[in-house]
Amino acid sequence: HASRRLSTGGSRSAGGAHSLCWLGTFAKGHWFTIAANTACSLQLMQWMQDDVLYVRSINICAIAFFTMCNASLGAYTYMRWDAAYTLVNAVQIARILHSRRDISLSDIERRLWETGFGSSGITKVQLRDFVACGSTEERARGEPLRLSSSGGDGLPQLYCITDGSVEVRHGQRTLAVLGPGDFVGENDFIPGHETSTLQAREERANRGGGGDRSVQIVAVSAVLHAVRWESTALQAALEQNPKLQQALHNLFNQQDFATPYLA
Repeated sequence: HASRRLSTGGSRSAGGAHSLCWLGTFAKGHWFTIAANTACSLQLMQWMQDDVLYVRSINICAIAFFTMCNASLGAYTYMRWDAAYTLVNAVQIARILHSRRDISLSDIERRLWETGFGSSGITKVQLRDFVACGSTEERARGEPLRLSSSGGDGLPQLYCITDGSVEVRHGQRTLAVLGPGDFVGENDFIPGHETSTLQAREERANRGGGGDRSVQIVAVSAVLHAVRWESTALQAALEQNPKLQQALHNLFNQQDFATPYLA
């Protein structure tokens, strides 16, 4: 029995070695085809990714196999371009990782992160840049939020509530209650809604008569904390950072409270 087991084990080892030898011979004889198909498969895989970090990382792997093919053909000019593409991808990957790095947030930034920004696709660095171009506001119960600047220009303003709550009122009716993480006045910063939606609705309401029927945003918590952005400063910041602009518009689109009182 022992000799039979040794014989069986030996035959299996020999068979495994033979298979590896055959694979090595096949790969040596067809390595160009294998490398080319691997490169094309990786390119196909990269375009199936949603995250640009994965797209660029997989592309570097595909370029490595293309470089092997070009080397076998003596296509050294293409190899130089392969090196250039790899360098560009490496630099962009470093920038992406830098923008997604974990940083310490202030109290206000942490509140915003925990109330929706963290799951919106925006990074902590983008959030910090966003908050930096605004200012903090505090309101007592009953005090309103102005959606246009107090100066003569009447430029729109954007608020994001960090603590407390507000009511959206039209006359004696309460249209919505907004809390931490909710935006107020965001329609003026969405492409196609640049005119003041709130002002237009006030005019329609007032044309109906019946006294003061304008829409008001009023603090209903003991203390309301919010971050306020004036349109000029915010638009300048968004123009300098297109990624932040896209992330912010995505966040606006996720707000399910907008339609009840902005429609």
